[in-house]
This record gives sequence, C-alpha cells and structure tokens, in this order.
Amino acid sequence: MHAPSAESSTVTTLAGDGARRRSGRRLSQKARKSMVVVHVVVSVSWLALMLCLLTLGTTALATDNADTLRIAYRAMEMLGGVLITPLSLLTLVSGIVLSLGTPWGLFRYYWVSTKFWLTLAATVASIFALTARLHDAADAVARHVRRHRWLSPLRSS
Repeated sequence: MHAPSAESSTVTTLAGDGARRRSGRRLSQKARKSMVVVHVVVSVSWLALMLCLLTLGTTALATDNADTLRIAYRAMEMLGGVLITPLSLLTLVSGIVLSLGTPWGLFRYYWVSTKFWLTLAATVASIFALTARLHDAADAVARHVRRHRWLSPLRSS
C-alpha cells in the first residue's frame, strides 16, 4: 500500500509489519508528464529515422541510376550521422529516468526490463555499427563516383 508522504517527491510504503519505508525519489506529476512527452517524441523520431534510412537504402539497392544511388547514400549519411546518436541516447536516458522516477522501476516488471535491454542493444548497435556503416557506404559511393568521372574521358575516345 502506498501513501503520499509529507515530501511530494517520495513515496512511503507500508511494510507488512506496519512500519513506513521510503521507496526512493519519485518524479513530480509535472516532471513525469514532461518526461513522457520527451520519451515518446524522441522514441517515435528514432523509429521514423530508421524507416527513412530503410527507405533510402531500399531505393539505393533497387535503382540503376548512379545519381539516385549517390544521393540516397549521401542522404543516409547526413541523416544518420547527425540524428542517430542523439535520438538513441535520448530515448535510452528518458526511459531510464521514467523507470527510476516512477513506481514501475527499472527491473520491477519484466516488460520495463525488456524494453530497457532492447533499447540498450538498439542504441549500441545504432551508434557503433550502423553509423560506421553509413559513413563507409557514403565514402565508397563517393570514391566510385570520383573514379568513374576520372575514367569517363578515356571511355569516350
């Protein structure tokens, strides 16, 4: 049973023996609502970014046009290089703040714990693997375009 204490940011719990125990700091209602908004906005933005990258990657794979290929990979590098790290880290941090600042806790319920581990894995994969591959792909396309522009006068003769 939870009863509000004199301090609004903590929760006092009645133990089985009737003693009151504090279960830690909690977010105020205004702070919690603000964090929920931040968490939802950055989480949906991260998902939208991944869908954009998927669309651009599919377009690049399906095209026969060199300019479309070059532009798709360049756009992927620009979007991913700038947005992946902040969106993934904000999603992770805002989720941790919400879980620790509410009665749900980080490991109290399996679904919160599962979301934490999945977000952590996706954040690490996005920052360390995906971002590096986006830069490598854009560099490879740029080298390919420079090489073919240099060879194009030779081919026309």
